[in-house]
Amino acid sequence: MPNRISSAFFSDRCLDAAGRKLSSPPTTSTIPLQELDRQLRLAVTCGDSEHVHKLLRIPRHPPIDFNQDPPLICLAAAKGHVDIVGLLIRHGADVNVRSTEDSIPLICAADNGCWNVLALLINAGAMMNLLNRNGETALARATRRGWVQCARLLLTYGANPHPMATDGHPLVVSPLHLARQMHQAAIEKDILTRAISMENIMLQVVKATLPKHIFLVEPGHLVDTKTSSFFPVQLISEEELARFVLYFKTPPGYCKVELDTSLQSKGSAPSDELILVYVVRVQLQDGQVTHWLGGPGFSSLSLSFNGSRRCCTRMPGTTEYPGLCVFSVSYSIKSGGLNTLSLEIPSRRKPKYSVDLHPEGSQHFSMSSPQPMALIGAYRVRIDVTSLIQTSAGLTFGTSSKPTIYIPRTAT
Repeated sequence: MPNRISSAFFSDRCLDAAGRKLSSPPTTSTIPLQELDRQLRLAVTCGDSEHVHKLLRIPRHPPIDFNQDPPLICLAAAKGHVDIVGLLIRHGADVNVRSTEDSIPLICAADNGCWNVLALLINAGAMMNLLNRNGETALARATRRGWVQCARLLLTYGANPHPMATDGHPLVVSPLHLARQMHQAAIEKDILTRAISMENIMLQVVKATLPKHIFLVEPGHLVDTKTSSFFPVQLISEEELARFVLYFKTPPGYCKVELDTSLQSKGSAPSDELILVYVVRVQLQDGQVTHWLGGPGFSSLSLSFNGSRRCCTRMPGTTEYPGLCVFSVSYSIKSGGLNTLSLEIPSRRKPKYSVDLHPEGSQHFSMSSPQPMALIGAYRVRIDVTSLIQTSAGLTFGTSSKPTIYIPRTAT
């Protein structure tokens, strides 16, 4: 999608006129605030960071409305004016502000291949998985435009490779499918690498935590879907976890999955089914996702499935692994329908970010350590009733199963 935010401001005629009118900033006593706003917008459009710096330092009442459409930070981000973006952030501009076109600074920068601006916005706390009105994230925009380095930067710092449909966005553009359609082989490879890594990490934790009487069952996906979860494993930030909603379709082969033949050969009775929703704390180290089971906990996290919390039970955890949360869902998914999964956690106070600016307005920054993130997946399991009874009676051989979800030390 072309960047329509800047279309009315970035013409050559506008830039020439702005260049002629920009001079040393007057004081508030000699010129109306409306004129100051106009000059500030022209200075941002032209990329005159020195003049922007002077205008921002003028005392004024009321304060600058950074959210006036189109937002100044969106204009600067779209043009790649990294110094001005830093100045605006330092003076209170919101890095996640939306324009009337439903775009945000991160999407503006990704759409125009402005790598330095992307890095600055990420460092200042920009949310990477926000969607525009077309259901596109910043990663999708970078993919559509073929900005390989921008897409790689977004993936490195936690962009979700498989965003799902959510409230207000029933249709979401898949960066992976888009990369294939646009023949962006390098970006497709990067997205696949990240997605497979996330799937493997989650599956490792799931298999390590299932007691002996619970067995993982394929949910019934098509052959080309490489996931054991009902939906692609999601990578989300702490802010998104405050209220995370996704819609997913029931796998086409869900009702056709038969009882595992290995269970039948053991003479086990038919098993009851559950859905286990895993929320696993992860962190990014050198651009790689690693599980962080000893990280911050999910003490107040709650789950609702298809609009109900009555069927969702949080499994008892351990103090040794606060970064793992598992919900048991006894409610059957809708055969051939659309399902809703909602996670909620009280929002936490956002950390403050500082931007180091030299007096002349030059920008210096370094990428900070990423904030804690989480992987989310939902898995179909069967309870082997016979094994469960034997375990309860102490009739099993070898290591006995714990009655709750647990992590053996070998998995850490």
